[in-house]
Amino acid sequence: MLKRYYILAILLVLLPSLGQAQYATNYSIKEGLPSNHVYKVTQDNNGFIWVITDNGIAKYNGTEFKVFTTKEGLPTNDVWEIATTPDGKVWFFCKASKVGYIENDKVHSFEGEEKGIVFFPLKIIEIENTILFESKNNWYFLNTDNKWEAIDEIKKHPLFKIKSEVEALIKAEKPVNIIHFRAKDSLICWLKRDTYMVFNSKTKEVVDGKETYGFNHQFSDLARINLMNGSIQITDTSFVALLDSKYKIAKTASIPSSFNSHHASIDKTGNIWAVSFQNGVYKIPSVYQKIAYFFPSEKIENIEKVGNDIVVNVFDKGYYRYNKSKLDFLPYIEEKGVLHPLSVIDNLQKTYFVHKLEVVSYSFNTHKVVKRTKIKEGIKQMVYYDGFLWGLGSYDIKKMKESNFDVVAKFPAVGMNKLFMFNDKMLIGSTDGLKVLKDTVVTPIVNDTLFQKPIHNIVSLNRDWVIICTEGYGAYATNTIQTIYFPNTQYLNIKDAFVVGDSIWLATNEGLVQFLKKGNIFQFIKNVTEEMGLATRRVNSVLVDEDYIFMGTDDGLVVFPLNITAPSQFMDIYFDTVQFNGETLSLSNNEINYTTHNSLRVKIGAINFSEKKTPVAFQYKLEPLQNQWQETTSSTLNFSDLPPNQYQLQLTSGDYQKSFSFIVQPLWWQTITAKILFSLFGIGILLFVLQMIRKSELKKKMAKLNAEKKLAEYELYALRSQMNPHFVFNSLTAIQYYINENDFENSEKYLVKFSKLIRQFFEISKEEEITLEDEVALLNNYLEIEKLRFKDKLNFTIEVDPKLNITQSKIPTMLLQPVVENAVNHGIFNKEENGTINLYFSYIKPKEFSVEILDDGVGFEKTKKQRNGKISSSVILKDRISILNQSQHWDITYSTVVAFSEASDKGNKATFTIKHLK
Repeated sequence: MLKRYYILAILLVLLPSLGQAQYATNYSIKEGLPSNHVYKVTQDNNGFIWVITDNGIAKYNGTEFKVFTTKEGLPTNDVWEIATTPDGKVWFFCKASKVGYIENDKVHSFEGEEKGIVFFPLKIIEIENTILFESKNNWYFLNTDNKWEAIDEIKKHPLFKIKSEVEALIKAEKPVNIIHFRAKDSLICWLKRDTYMVFNSKTKEVVDGKETYGFNHQFSDLARINLMNGSIQITDTSFVALLDSKYKIAKTASIPSSFNSHHASIDKTGNIWAVSFQNGVYKIPSVYQKIAYFFPSEKIENIEKVGNDIVVNVFDKGYYRYNKSKLDFLPYIEEKGVLHPLSVIDNLQKTYFVHKLEVVSYSFNTHKVVKRTKIKEGIKQMVYYDGFLWGLGSYDIKKMKESNFDVVAKFPAVGMNKLFMFNDKMLIGSTDGLKVLKDTVVTPIVNDTLFQKPIHNIVSLNRDWVIICTEGYGAYATNTIQTIYFPNTQYLNIKDAFVVGDSIWLATNEGLVQFLKKGNIFQFIKNVTEEMGLATRRVNSVLVDEDYIFMGTDDGLVVFPLNITAPSQFMDIYFDTVQFNGETLSLSNNEINYTTHNSLRVKIGAINFSEKKTPVAFQYKLEPLQNQWQETTSSTLNFSDLPPNQYQLQLTSGDYQKSFSFIVQPLWWQTITAKILFSLFGIGILLFVLQMIRKSELKKKMAKLNAEKKLAEYELYALRSQMNPHFVFNSLTAIQYYINENDFENSEKYLVKFSKLIRQFFEISKEEEITLEDEVALLNNYLEIEKLRFKDKLNFTIEVDPKLNITQSKIPTMLLQPVVENAVNHGIFNKEENGTINLYFSYIKPKEFSVEILDDGVGFEKTKKQRNGKISSSVILKDRISILNQSQHWDITYSTVVAFSEASDKGNKATFTIKHLK
């Protein structure tokens, strides 16, 4: 824990009318300093606080100290001077053979050009990013070989002129009269025993603090000049002062003698850092400089305004009244032990102090005790009601005479904490809720469940409403019928409340909370905690007087202005360390080789000097792995198994952003070139395999097609072999018919035609396909024979589309003849009257035509019934067409429908569509 001290001092920059103690934080070796013997504190451009000691240098971010010693590369641990330059370097000066700087947490030390020289830097000049220092009457600068070289040896060097100008000023002042000297850019500053001097080398303006502005102070030998954050500061054992643009003292802060401080500085946000040779560093936060502290480490039970006086109740000490002329609280009544709150009776214009078994009547006009009265029974508080004083006891409420406090009646009541007069009613706050004294009976108010919560205090809001302060259940306002809850106060202990206009201040166990009354709602405004200057969050009582707020806490009395604001102490976020597989990365070393199971560990730091030590929340994303911001309060980020890529880790918190880029280099086989070669090789192998598979599949497919073709040929041949005997049998049957009829003329004629047809059939049966001309001739001869057999009963016609080239068009052998034969034998043969068969050959397109075979016979259905379903020729035809189509030489479709659905002899129409593929 950090030690806290109170400073009994009056600072010119603080409250103008209040005597006060000031609150500070002490840092020592317990908090991480390398030593309590501290020379100086400064602040760099980023906001870090640097502390130089006799045992090393410490860098502070508001949370932890990072220490640099000889282990980290310092030439010696005893460093007594420090300077910062705009390029981020922090220069250290010590009695040693090396002088250097710290950059990015790395120490760089440089020797002199002259071998064996030991430096003793006393005077320092800063010219932008260049440093000159004086040691043993010589001035040194860091040359291009990173050696400290005497400037006197190079009179043509541009720094020689500046050095000469400085020496002339020092000589004119006589070195013995100069206590401290510093120069930065065009400003040259030094302290004399009774004044400070500033010389602007650009304007040639010289300011003597004593002669120009009437400065009156005798500097000690420890007085120093601070050139930091663009300002000139002067510090001595008892103060630190800030100069304005005209080099006049604009702000002075006194440093208490209890610090034994010899040096102090003011940082960017107004915090004061004072150092000592025994106790380390003290920090006085800027907001605390505007706050007064009284009764350090004492518990303040209650604050009351009585007339024009402010009275505080200090545990085990007594009652104190604020004396404005002395800017301090002076004792009223000194009492030991537990003290009860004042009882101010407006009706009687009297105030009572109740302690143990005594009531003290006090006059605030004369500020004297009027009377002390012993009482027989203890009471904690009194109110005036119905002509009597009513006292709150431990187990009852006592009705007492105003003249001598004699008890005239008692009303049992256990756990009572507060009596309060409200619209001629006596309200009672107790551990089991809100009650009212009615007709000498203590009655609970039960309109709302809030009324049943334990009560600490009751405070007037206005003439019609009161504020109820509960124990662990927040606060609410009520008129004893309705309630209005204060939002966000649930689970808070509310000890007290104070109302100023529409502003309400609640004293809670989590600080002081302000609300604004807007109509029938309470709007949260702010919460005052340690960050705003409270010594502790536990506030017992609150009072507002004029422009100040008085707060009684368990750690003293705090007074601050109503309009106080706390500047943000959060200054930046940064990458503290970035490690990949344990190897530290930096801006100059941000490329690492990929490894399996790799890990990235990032420690995030924040520069935050707030007294409220809560973790800083920030967002981050690691691109390109993460597209969305991730929020965290952890100071350590971990990533694992990062593939080769270029990465950028981004941080943001408020207005601050930081980024760190690094590259995970791929192994040789992970490079783009290797991946392209691997891909091409893989594609080549894949194409080779696919080609081999394709060849194999084609070979199998061709073998299969050849086998199927052979099979189809065999099947066609077998079908033709089946169809030829069938036709011959039908023809012989017809000839036999004529012979049996003794019609030798027709039988001879038939036999001639039949022999011609048989010869024609045998000629084409050897072919797989024939011309359409041969097919038409074959069908014509066949139908002529059948007409002889049927005599005049059969008529036929064959019509060929003129567009058809019958000499070139091809058709599978004997494809149509079985269908024509069926039309004759199963259609016309079973018909009682004469019948007709018509054949139509129609052109569709080259190598494609249709054939329609139409008969007016009895029809397929009747024939089917007569033959008991034996239609083997049709089945054979369909099988043949299927095989022909499988050969991929033909595309043939075949269908059959009823020709004349309305006639008794339905007839049949068979249709072929024949396409020659190859």
